[in-house]
Amino acid sequence: MYSATKAFVIAFSQKVAAELRERGVIVTALCPGQVDTLFNTPEMLSTNAYRTNKPESAERVANAGVELFLNGREIRVVGWKNRLIAKLPLITPGGILMKIKMNLASPQPLKPKI
Repeated sequence: MYSATKAFVIAFSQKVAAELRERGVIVTALCPGQVDTLFNTPEMLSTNAYRTNKPESAERVANAGVELFLNGREIRVVGWKNRLIAKLPLITPGGILMKIKMNLASPQPLKPKI
């Protein structure tokens, strides 16, 4: 549901931006990826997604949002890993992509205590 909602917001933002561009209205969509905030729970931080793609600082995301707004571009994905992840579905077969998503959502494997 989360991925579908993100896809809708991006597509909707692009459509509204295109319709209102001639009227001087700028519509933007900021895609920050994971952000280092108090919203992150220990359970979230223990997933493979957070281990392999560290959250961006809130300051960096805020700066990217201001830059996006001032420059009038439609979409901004913050962080090179997030941009790569955003492009992954374009080049990855569906079955493999689903396995990647399932792995990223899984908690890190427990390390044996010595």
